[in-house]
Amino acid sequence: MFSYSVVVVDNDKNESARDTVQSIKDESTIEIKYYVEPRQNISHARNMSIEKAKGNLIAIVDDDEFPTYDWLLHLYKTQRKFKADGVLGAVLPSFEQEPPSWITRSKVYFWRLERPVTGTVLTAGNTGNSLIKRSLIRPDTMFNPHFGMSGGEDAEFFEKLIEKGHVFVSCREAVVHEVIPPERGQTRYLIKRNMLQGTTLVRRFRSMNKSLWFRAKWFVKAVVAIIIYALLLFVRAPFGKGPAFRCIMQIAYFVGVLTGYVHVRTINDRNQLESQST
Repeated sequence: MFSYSVVVVDNDKNESARDTVQSIKDESTIEIKYYVEPRQNISHARNMSIEKAKGNLIAIVDDDEFPTYDWLLHLYKTQRKFKADGVLGAVLPSFEQEPPSWITRSKVYFWRLERPVTGTVLTAGNTGNSLIKRSLIRPDTMFNPHFGMSGGEDAEFFEKLIEKGHVFVSCREAVVHEVIPPERGQTRYLIKRNMLQGTTLVRRFRSMNKSLWFRAKWFVKAVVAIIIYALLLFVRAPFGKGPAFRCIMQIAYFVGVLTGYVHVRTINDRNQLESQST
């Protein structure tokens, strides 16, 4: 039905993945190419992987994910069926250590991304499980290095393409699993990551030259949301940790939005977020 090859970009100047990739190449019949991007920035690594890929369609997964055996086939069939510019699949967690049950019940964690009915047109996207037409990639739609350390580069990538009229659809059947280390199940990690995402959202507004009116609406939305969720926190607190924590997470996100407006970054990038959570 189709052929494919694999591109691995090692975002480490010390080439820490070289031996692992070589061992897989030695045992595989699939063409695997290995490249090094010494600038530690996920956007540079993603851009190199796209530049080195040869196919008409490019499938992308993150380095902490592993796909199901029929993942790529489902993405391909969905793209062909709906004639879409791209397809986005589901991302499910694979915990190294189960987080507290009240956190999983609260449904506030980031690592579960289910999709609507296959073929549904999407208004946002991420690269954790995606298939896109190579023809969409141009200099003005590459991944932005400005977000390569904080995250948000993939959200901006898809937003730019969607604004240009390109169509991306969901595929429920295409599943990858994200490996979740124990520290990412801690409350302080979850709260700080939500704040970082809120701040990054405002930085994307500036990067994409959103109008003053658009940004003003979001500022007001953030202020109102913080007030509402703070009130809800007092109401929900007696009903357990889960309901209260959902409010705390929303407050953290919108606090991050407000700090983004005043150019205050309490967390600079994901590396700092990881180090502060261990």
